[in-house]
Amino acid sequence: MVAGTIRLDSGQIFFGDEELTNLPPEGRNIGYVPQRPALFSNLTVEGNIRYGMRNGRGSEEWFRTLVELLDLQHVLDKRPRELSGGYQNRTSLARSLAPNPRTILLDEPLTGMDIALKEKMLPEFKRALQTAGVPVLFVTHDPHEAELIADSFAVMTKHQIRSVNSAQEAFELMREEQ
Repeated sequence: MVAGTIRLDSGQIFFGDEELTNLPPEGRNIGYVPQRPALFSNLTVEGNIRYGMRNGRGSEEWFRTLVELLDLQHVLDKRPRELSGGYQNRTSLARSLAPNPRTILLDEPLTGMDIALKEKMLPEFKRALQTAGVPVLFVTHDPHEAELIADSFAVMTKHQIRSVNSAQEAFELMREEQ
């Protein structure tokens, strides 16, 4: 709903003082990384990242920074089917960050990865997100993953967002609500 890909049944979505509820996804300037990388199979890694830069968003310098941060230099000419899951996820993150979004939504972007790869990817994701300097809404069901990537924590209960001190506290509140 925040990204604009699902319509609200009721309520409103705001980013600061700006209402986003009726804006189309492309008008929100919100990056989105889904659970499974939604890459264009007909484009290379470079083409997928540059797709996020269409309409004059992003810059060549930022493109190069993302490629380096996410270690994509040696796979730029490969298509998604030629990549491991980790490189597909990196490409998906790079594409969503390329247009310099005002915020980014990560919907369990490392789902399905084995623990060793996830432990390697989380610091890379965090470094790229910190470099981008945008607020991140990171959805996860894994408290350990949340602790590794987050600087602050919140939980949504009873249609309200509530700040909490740790991922563990968020998960405990969620259990109490069920």
